[in-house]
Amino acid sequence: MQTIDIIVEPTAHPRARKLILDRDVRTGNGISFADAATCKHVPMAVALLGVAGVSDVHFAGNVITVTTARGTDWSVVDGPVRALVAEHLTAHDPAMTPPAELVRATVGNTAVIDGILEQTIRPYIRSHGGEVEVLEYDPVSKRLLVTYQGTCGHCPASTSGTLQVIQQILREEFDPEIHLEIV
Repeated sequence: MQTIDIIVEPTAHPRARKLILDRDVRTGNGISFADAATCKHVPMAVALLGVAGVSDVHFAGNVITVTTARGTDWSVVDGPVRALVAEHLTAHDPAMTPPAELVRATVGNTAVIDGILEQTIRPYIRSHGGEVEVLEYDPVSKRLLVTYQGTCGHCPASTSGTLQVIQQILREEFDPEIHLEIV
């Protein structure tokens, strides 16, 4: 059996830890799960969400961010989380291709917006164990719907400061009239 090195580091969120691995667990944009029903196609996520005290998981590059429920001490979930990651890693598919019914439809071209976010704000957000996902852009109303995942989904700063920074960046680099909304 192959030994898996898992480095666990704290994040800016007191209930979340980053598990840094020697291989990618997610290709493309990061993705979060808080409900086993939405991640049936990712056995590792289902298993991690099955650990008592784990509230959500986020996969990005070679990092899995695990957030615990309020009142759960990390020491309670550390062993089971490490064991499940090691158990599932060999068979894990980093593409995590979702079934068609889970794919969100988007309005307008979000590729440019994603590119701007990838070059500006996402590295910072990922360093904190989170992600910002573009859900929909309507070029007529100039409304952009985003959601925060990972530690950012639980952070009060994401609904104020970070959202304002993202909006300002997109107003400077994409459209001066764009308006962001969190879903």
